[in-house]
Amino acid sequence: RPAARRWLAALFAGLAVVAAGHFAYLGFGVYGDGAGYFLPLRSLVFDGDAVIADEYATLARRADRRGRPRWPDPITNASKYPPGVALACAPGWFVGHAVATLAAPLGGPAADGLSWPYEAGWCAAAFAWGTLALVLTYRLARRAAGLPRGPAVLVTWAVGLATPLTFYLAIENSSSHAVSAGAVALFVYLWWRGRWTARPAAALSAGAALALATLVRPQNLTWGVLLLAAPWTHPLRPGLVRTARAGAAGLLPLIAAAALWWAFNAAGQPEAAAVTLPATPGGGGGGGGGGNGGAAAYLAEVHRPGARRGLDLWPPGVLRAAVTGRRATFLWHPLTAVATLGLVVLACRRRPVAPPGVRGPAAAVLLGLLLQFWVVGSWNHGAQGAAMGSRLLVNATAAFGLGLAGVAAALTGTRTGRALGVAGLGLAVAFNGSLIFRYATDRFPAALRVPPAVLYGDAVRPWRVWVKPDANADETRRQK
Repeated sequence: RPAARRWLAALFAGLAVVAAGHFAYLGFGVYGDGAGYFLPLRSLVFDGDAVIADEYATLARRADRRGRPRWPDPITNASKYPPGVALACAPGWFVGHAVATLAAPLGGPAADGLSWPYEAGWCAAAFAWGTLALVLTYRLARRAAGLPRGPAVLVTWAVGLATPLTFYLAIENSSSHAVSAGAVALFVYLWWRGRWTARPAAALSAGAALALATLVRPQNLTWGVLLLAAPWTHPLRPGLVRTARAGAAGLLPLIAAAALWWAFNAAGQPEAAAVTLPATPGGGGGGGGGGNGGAAAYLAEVHRPGARRGLDLWPPGVLRAAVTGRRATFLWHPLTAVATLGLVVLACRRRPVAPPGVRGPAAAVLLGLLLQFWVVGSWNHGAQGAAMGSRLLVNATAAFGLGLAGVAAALTGTRTGRALGVAGLGLAVAFNGSLIFRYATDRFPAALRVPPAVLYGDAVRPWRVWVKPDANADETRRQK
């Protein structure tokens, strides 16, 4: 056990060093979509509303290391994003507020809600949520898949270094993805334990985790399919009244989450809280799509007209998200294909490992993962925007970890299998590092599909020589 903890601590420390180094290099940590999550919290605390046009204007006047404005996109009144990330990262933000309040009289950074201590606290909180996803991945590998400590640690390293989580945990952690991974992993873990079927307190905890995950990214609500699978995965405890009481307790956080999002949207649109506002084209990602922003802009994206409208659930877009889309998960992160196969292996296991009274979670988690592929593939036809890999599937971190645990369980029985597992992990980590390097140096077009020949054929070059950015690097960064 101490050895396993040391290896896990080494993983977390390595990722934290990368995250801190990236923050120190830039001099800030919140940018892009992250601003749309970060700024409303500052506005609520300092201004008493969620109207963030003045915060965007302040960022637009500040420059990064290269002299470019930190916010180059059109300014909107409100963020289109729900308040889940602000809720999850608020502890770190308030720690930053305390640091800035103490340091400002001594000539330190201003206690204005926008200086670097606030951003550092925010990013640290998001990093903690991503780390929680890795910790729960280890627990699921140990208890749900029955792995010994060594292979479970190896699975956790694989998830931390070779899946979509890596970049959005160690580099771009100001946005929603690391928090989404942690909140969904917490829900999956609480669901797997099964106590929520009879204990109102446990049901309240599981419902709160799902509600937070939904407020972070609305697509996470589809993980609620695990609850619908309960009659097959979790034998219901005796006593209808007791089960109904637990179910009601689990619904309360979801109702509270809906009310919180409505109130948050109203705070961002005080002059027209209940009016649906049209989105105007040309808005930035973090700002909410132009216009006045807010939840109306989010819904406007869902119903965007045209051949590539926002959300098109038919036909199912599983292949677009997995193989054929612009940021296809299996192409950018091959280890996720192995993990999906591992979930199938676990689901077909004759004697699944599970707590007493639970029949095994793998089949239900596999169904939840396929639903994520469907939803992601249906959003703008699986484009996923300018992203380092499949960012919209970072929320499936726990599912990928459980699937890799299934593969590890099949390989660890022989010395050859263990050698193959370690070699495969090394290749996956090296390839993911190559992708991150090439993405950071603008080797990939921001909004275009990267052919597999470019994706794989150029993978070795970053490890041979430092590659100069493309001649059109400034244009590519502008698109991002």
